[in-house]
Amino acid sequence: MSKKESPTESAKKPSVKKTTDKKEEDWIKDILPKQIKLKPKTEEKEDLSDIAVNNIPGIGPAIADKLITAGYLTLAAVGHASPMELVEHCEIGEQTAKRLITASRSQMGIGFQSAKILLENRKKLVKIPTGSKSLDTLLAGGVETSSLTEFSGEFRTGKTQICFQLCVMTAMDEKYGGLGSGIIYIDTEGTFRPERIVQICNKFDAPPEDILNNINVGRAYNSDHQMVLLLESPKLIKENNVKLMIIDSLTSHFRAEYAGRGSLLERQQKLNKYLHQ
Repeated sequence: MSKKESPTESAKKPSVKKTTDKKEEDWIKDILPKQIKLKPKTEEKEDLSDIAVNNIPGIGPAIADKLITAGYLTLAAVGHASPMELVEHCEIGEQTAKRLITASRSQMGIGFQSAKILLENRKKLVKIPTGSKSLDTLLAGGVETSSLTEFSGEFRTGKTQICFQLCVMTAMDEKYGGLGSGIIYIDTEGTFRPERIVQICNKFDAPPEDILNNINVGRAYNSDHQMVLLLESPKLIKENNVKLMIIDSLTSHFRAEYAGRGSLLERQQKLNKYLHQ
């Protein structure tokens, strides 16, 4: 049996108004307390991370030379480093290192960003095709720049072959479907073969001489030499428009030099340090 509402009860009930016609920002203003004001949206700040280190406020030419020699060429390189890293690599005092890092971070404006800005920045990332449609599908278009990608597997499963194909796709001119950019290739096992690069170039009818000139190969003979090559790479990256760095293989020297459980901790610490350079 249904119960009828009295006119008085009906009047007490709040009416529900639709807000679909209002803009989202107006609707938010209605539900926020009156004392809270919406801040106007600010435009994206200019990216200063690639500014040279000699533009850090208060830095002298002697300190700038030490930073550049050690491979710290930009504000980002200094701002993302730890004080102990600068002390060790640049032979400067701890207080000087802290001051440089603070000044660099202040210049760069390191802090929070909206997810919208992050999305816009990610749209600018480039995907390097591997030469295999199936692998590109798994990688959502190819190997992503500004990130680390690791290929692992058993011996003779094609890891080095993928590296060669990535070299060609990165170094090849844009009219052939490449990026026309430089590559750094750190070879730890002596497996780099330029003649294989030439064979892949012929497949795309691309001139192999130009592509070989874009590939900068460094042969690392032990883990310390591997670290030295990495520290020398920032200058090469800037001078040669490098978009791809390959280390083949990353762990072979570390495994050989730090064998056994007794050296496992030291090996992992050194490898972790290498990955954070």
